[in-house]
Amino acid sequence: MRENVRFTGGHLAKWVHENFPTSGCCLAIEFKKFFMDEWTGEPVDEELEAIPQALEATLLGLINSLEEVDGP
Repeated sequence: MRENVRFTGGHLAKWVHENFPTSGCCLAIEFKKFFMDEWTGEPVDEELEAIPQALEATLLGLINSLEEVDGP
Protein backbone atom coordinates (compact mmCIF):
# COMPACT_ATOMS: atom_id res chain seq x y z
CA MET A 1 0.00 0.00 0.00
CA ARG A 2 1.28 3.49 -0.84
CA GLU A 3 1.08 6.25 1.70
CA ASN A 4 1.67 9.98 1.63
CA VAL A 5 1.62 10.06 -2.16
CA ARG A 6 1.39 13.64 -3.36
CA PHE A 7 -1.71 14.39 -5.40
CA THR A 8 -0.70 16.28 -8.53
CA GLY A 9 -3.99 18.07 -9.09
CA GLY A 10 -4.47 21.80 -9.34
CA HIS A 11 -6.22 21.73 -12.70
CA LEU A 12 -9.44 23.33 -11.41
CA ALA A 13 -7.56 26.15 -9.67
CA LYS A 14 -5.54 26.84 -12.81
CA TRP A 15 -8.70 26.87 -14.96
CA VAL A 16 -10.53 29.22 -12.58
CA HIS A 17 -7.55 31.59 -12.47
CA GLU A 18 -7.17 31.60 -16.26
CA ASN A 19 -10.88 32.10 -16.96
CA PHE A 20 -11.89 34.34 -14.05
CA PRO A 21 -8.71 36.17 -12.97
CA THR A 22 -10.49 39.06 -11.27
CA SER A 23 -13.58 37.34 -9.91
CA GLY A 24 -12.78 33.65 -9.34
CA CYS A 25 -11.50 32.06 -6.19
CA CYS A 26 -10.67 28.37 -6.03
CA LEU A 27 -9.87 26.92 -2.64
CA ALA A 28 -8.30 23.52 -2.13
CA ILE A 29 -9.74 21.99 1.00
CA GLU A 30 -8.07 18.97 2.54
CA PHE A 31 -9.13 16.82 5.42
CA LYS A 32 -7.06 14.53 7.53
CA LYS A 33 -8.61 11.07 7.27
CA PHE A 34 -10.24 11.33 10.67
CA PHE A 35 -13.53 10.30 9.08
CA MET A 36 -12.47 6.79 8.12
CA ASP A 37 -10.43 3.81 9.16
CA GLU A 38 -7.41 4.14 6.87
CA TRP A 39 -6.69 0.42 6.99
CA THR A 40 -10.14 -0.81 5.99
CA GLY A 41 -11.50 2.24 4.20
CA GLU A 42 -14.66 2.07 6.30
CA PRO A 43 -16.18 5.48 7.08
CA VAL A 44 -16.96 6.61 10.62
CA ASP A 45 -20.46 7.96 10.00
CA GLU A 46 -20.53 10.48 12.86
CA GLU A 47 -17.24 12.01 11.73
CA LEU A 48 -18.19 11.98 8.06
CA GLU A 49 -21.44 13.78 8.82
CA ALA A 50 -19.51 16.48 10.73
CA ILE A 51 -17.58 17.62 7.64
CA PRO A 52 -20.37 19.78 6.11
CA GLN A 53 -20.91 21.43 9.49
CA ALA A 54 -17.20 22.19 9.79
CA LEU A 55 -17.15 23.74 6.30
CA GLU A 56 -20.27 25.77 7.01
CA ALA A 57 -18.65 27.14 10.17
CA THR A 58 -15.84 28.61 8.06
CA LEU A 59 -18.03 30.49 5.58
CA LEU A 60 -18.49 33.73 7.52
CA GLY A 61 -14.73 34.10 8.05
CA LEU A 62 -14.06 33.31 4.40
CA ILE A 63 -16.61 35.86 3.21
CA ASN A 64 -15.18 38.50 5.52
CA SER A 65 -11.65 37.82 4.28
CA LEU A 66 -12.71 38.06 0.64
CA GLU A 67 -14.54 41.31 1.29
CA GLU A 68 -11.41 42.78 2.89
CA VAL A 69 -9.42 41.95 -0.25
CA ASP A 70 -12.07 43.20 -2.66
CA GLY A 71 -13.27 46.15 -0.58
CA PRO A 72 -16.78 47.06 0.55
